[in-house]
Amino acid sequence: MKISMTKLLIVITATLLLYSDTNSVAAEEETKKDKSTFTRDPFWPVGYIPVPKSEKEKEQQITHMKSLIKWPKLKLQGITRTGDDRYIAVLDKIGIIEEGDIISVQKDGLIYRWRIDKINDRGISPKRLNVKATFKSLQKR
Repeated sequence: MKISMTKLLIVITATLLLYSDTNSVAAEEETKKDKSTFTRDPFWPVGYIPVPKSEKEKEQQITHMKSLIKWPKLKLQGITRTGDDRYIAVLDKIGIIEEGDIISVQKDGLIYRWRIDKINDRGISPKRLNVKATFKSLQKR
């Protein structure tokens, strides 16, 4: 009886090993399929699969986000001409600026940045660079 019991254990063990190998091959093939469709973010919860967005939905989301951004107006207090035919300007709550300066204003949890392209006797020509959220505004969400 001992010999037959040993043979039975060997057969069961071999069967389990074969079964686990076929499952691991199937799992590897399934993983390869998943990797080809999207890249997984390591911070997603286990089992989370993002909903793929169409190009139209992405464009609508970008347009919506841009509509939420309200660039503040730069308040010009004065302009003066320097000795070498250059101009400098004074902006409210910013200070003295020159051509080429990059300035920023923080408002409503966002930081707005401009580059001053030109200053002349008629005013300033700022170019909008970008908008970023402040750390505190991200903590509130």
